[in-house]
Amino acid sequence: MPRLYLGMRYLAWAWLIVLGGLIIPPTGVIACTICSNLAAFIVGILTMVLGAAGLVTEIRGLHPMRPEH
Repeated sequence: MPRLYLGMRYLAWAWLIVLGGLIIPPTGVIACTICSNLAAFIVGILTMVLGAAGLVTEIRGLHPMRPEH
């Protein structure tokens, strides 16, 4: 697999972590206009956890979509 492709996969997971961080503050950059501050906080935390789990899984090479060598 080309190195650029793998780098983009890492950046995609890292970007998910950044988006979760932008959702967490009550008046954050990405504000939820329909839900409460608690719901936005929970969505932000879940997004960060999902991004971190995906990034760690990708780095360790356990991703189910990665072809075996």
